[in-house]
Amino acid sequence: MRITFLVDNLPHPTLPLLTEHGLSLYIETDDLTNRLIGESTNRKIGILCDMGASGAYIKNAKALGIDLNTCHWAFLSHAHADHTGGLGKWVAQYGHIPVYASHHIPTLQCYSSRPKKVEGQKSKVESQRKVSAEASLLDYAEPMPDFMSEANKVASQRSKVEDQRFNDSAIQRERSEFDSPHHQITASPRYIGADLNLFRGHTPWFKPIEQNTWISPDIALVHPTCHQYSKPLGNKYLTVVTSQKSKVASQRFNDSAIQPEQSENDSPNHQITASPSQSEIDPFDHEFALAFITGKGLVIVSCCSHHGALNTIASCMEFTGCNTLHAYIGGLHFVDSPEVEAETTSFIGDWLRLYPNAHLYTGHCTCPRAATLLKAHLPKCHTFYTGMMVEV
Repeated sequence: MRITFLVDNLPHPTLPLLTEHGLSLYIETDDLTNRLIGESTNRKIGILCDMGASGAYIKNAKALGIDLNTCHWAFLSHAHADHTGGLGKWVAQYGHIPVYASHHIPTLQCYSSRPKKVEGQKSKVESQRKVSAEASLLDYAEPMPDFMSEANKVASQRSKVEDQRFNDSAIQRERSEFDSPHHQITASPRYIGADLNLFRGHTPWFKPIEQNTWISPDIALVHPTCHQYSKPLGNKYLTVVTSQKSKVASQRFNDSAIQPEQSENDSPNHQITASPSQSEIDPFDHEFALAFITGKGLVIVSCCSHHGALNTIASCMEFTGCNTLHAYIGGLHFVDSPEVEAETTSFIGDWLRLYPNAHLYTGHCTCPRAATLLKAHLPKCHTFYTGMMVEV
């Protein structure tokens, strides 16, 4: 199995590829769909996993010689915009290719109240990363989708009571680097969900997943249900509002012939149907992982691991019946915070106890402090970057 990281936060060390805060992977694996009847084939299948924050992954794929038209299907791991932001470009160019994702995504409005750094006060690592990428990106960089700014306008209109609820929180009270002059607390939650307009009307490309599903005898989509291990502490900043129209939406997606009623809500600019004041901590019912059964054991792709990597692994093992982990690929959502070193150290201890021989490929939402610790203590830990290709 070959995995190419089409876009990630980190730039390629030499190639002029687009870089962004987003993640997209192209997976090439053997087609074992005939395994159950005793036949084998050497045919390869292509899978696109997540679509970054823009259309950058499409341009990078072309630069790397990857023809996305050869994809057999695509997959969205969860609803956040740094993984679904390129969906519009995908539908426009590759709408004939099915996209598997949680049936919850079209009804969710996701927000983040995580502190953001003040512009111009970025860390040395971020500054160096920006310098190394900017020269080649100036002619190609794309803005974030318009739906993000529209959603944030609505989010900024919260009442004073709502502001107090967010501002008088543990986020404000923590003694951390976020309290330094170099950082500030966001005044209101930022919209970070998918562009819900893409799911309106006739969407034959969308294949909603409601439960653990075998795509083939060796590839499964798994929703983590194990709660034995800790979830990422960074989840506390992430909230969600579920649309009251979820039942109608579910019916529409199950019967693509049904067309939505014509109303003012069908306008292209319609995006937000509820206030962020109605949001609750996101349980991530919309997150799925990819589990591949290989001759070396399970290969699991979980792009942000919001349920916790160890919970995700346990859930994949339970569903597939394969109890050997060969490789885990994805961000761990260990965000830069006062607790990140303790959080990462605890994870390292569990990993060495449970999966000492497994490979860990991480990046994206695994902050540099966490990545440094992981590489120092896990001999089979690798940090991925835009354009990196690995064989697992």
